[in-house]
Amino acid sequence: MRIFHSTKNTISLLFLLFTCTFCANPSEKEPIEDFNHVMLYVSDMEKTVNFYEQALGMKVHKRIGEVQITSEKGETETAYFDLVMMKFPESNFVLELSEQSFPDSIENDIYYQHMGVTVKNLDEALAKAELAGAKKVREVRTIKSQSVIVKNTFISGPDGELIELMEFVKGKL
Repeated sequence: MRIFHSTKNTISLLFLLFTCTFCANPSEKEPIEDFNHVMLYVSDMEKTVNFYEQALGMKVHKRIGEVQITSEKGETETAYFDLVMMKFPESNFVLELSEQSFPDSIENDIYYQHMGVTVKNLDEALAKAELAGAKKVREVRTIKSQSVIVKNTFISGPDGELIELMEFVKGKL
């Protein structure tokens, strides 16, 4: 069994898989259709999956452990990894979780800032997330911009990832 740990090839493959699998409404005007996913490297897959299920109500959409990657030259390799894709009910947004056994293979961890989640009731969503182990990082704030008013706060997940909870009080982005 060959274990393949090339982050660049894995990310390229996953982008191709997601583009083909999850884009259901092709646009004739723009080549870019919609926001597709956020990928997080995690230290404990099951702990993280449980957190996102309990804190935010996400569900496991798909698990992938092995893929075949064929280069432009026709060379095929097998990649093995632990990848979980989670979704909100009735949403196309994908949270992609990848457990990395070699932390030094993470090339761009400094570029991730936060993931934003729209909630119906900020106070209830925050309470639910805290019961699941989230830590509140910022006090609840009200932000006004043009015709939009939102209440928001930031929480941290199991590996310290920032998650913004946003309740739209008036308008939409």
